[in-house]
Amino acid sequence: MASRTLNLKDHSIKAYNANRPVCHLAPYIRSLAGDRRPVNQEFFIVAEDNGYLVTDGQGIYKVAENGDILPTLVRLDIRDEQTTETFSRNFNDEPLADALGEIQRQHPNSLILVSGNITIDFPDELPSTIPETMRVYGSQLALTYADIKAVVPTLADQWIVGQLDFKVFTPAPTFSQ
Repeated sequence: MASRTLNLKDHSIKAYNANRPVCHLAPYIRSLAGDRRPVNQEFFIVAEDNGYLVTDGQGIYKVAENGDILPTLVRLDIRDEQTTETFSRNFNDEPLADALGEIQRQHPNSLILVSGNITIDFPDELPSTIPETMRVYGSQLALTYADIKAVVPTLADQWIVGQLDFKVFTPAPTFSQ
């Protein structure tokens, strides 16, 4: 395992881009959360978007000056080999649960994140609370790096129209709680 302490955004992004396709990258972040609580833990990088989008297995957070986590120190650990695959799937008034179940079966032991904007048939039948990575606007649903394990039960009986983008990390990262 190689470890690098990276305080400069350009250096950390170069290291991320050089290793992203083939390695599990685990940033250890010491910082303040947006509400000024201290953060001192390991995350998994999901994407780079003017800062990092990271997960701790519980949610997706933006690490940037204007994000959920304001970094003061980032140590990037380059870990074991890992593959990242992206693909899209269009839906034309189809049941979502069957398609997502098939994607999960095709990618066992993977973290599968789902993004996109879709139209759902029965917005009134959604659970009263849904993950923060899913936003409802009438019959429209926006997903932003939503874990497929949360999407399946939330949208189990929905028929959808639209396109979803999938980002698959194999093997799935592990998180210490």
